[in-house]
Amino acid sequence: MSSVTTTDCAGNVSRAANVSYTVASPPADLAIFEVPLAPDSISRNTTGHYFVGVVNLSSPTANNAVITSVFTVPNNILNGSLNASFAQVSCKLSGCTVPSSGTNCSVTTAVAANTTATITCKVGQVPSVFTGKGVGLVINIPVLSSAPLNTKFTSITTVSSANDPNSSDNTVSETYIVTK
Repeated sequence: MSSVTTTDCAGNVSRAANVSYTVASPPADLAIFEVPLAPDSISRNTTGHYFVGVVNLSSPTANNAVITSVFTVPNNILNGSLNASFAQVSCKLSGCTVPSSGTNCSVTTAVAANTTATITCKVGQVPSVFTGKGVGLVINIPVLSSAPLNTKFTSITTVSSANDPNSSDNTVSETYIVTK
């Protein structure tokens, strides 16, 4: 709370008034897209790689950005845990480069009839795409050699930011299938 004293054009001074205000970040507009680094099919006894790109389509920097990916996978598919990492990458309006390494994301797994694995990446700031920068996320999906053929599983990936009011372009989904 701040105290404000005003003076009008005739020189009259008003008494102090208490005013409260909030400073808000200008709006950003994050957009997310996915590109499998291989086909949507993942062969048994291999690791599939899934790439997610995030760009900020507005001029102000997006603050406190978080990417969350939720996989629903039958229990008999994964050979270990999913893992993921993200990095700042070069981007153009035609796409982004794929990071070769980066900051690890956290992975939590709940076991039930299906396994739900949630990957959370606390990205922080995402500069405007007009700077030539974005964020690339690579998710690695290890598949068992005994995984049943033609089994399908899905992921839903979202990005959020403290100052992104437009969520219409913040979610992508993917369906994978186990092949030989």
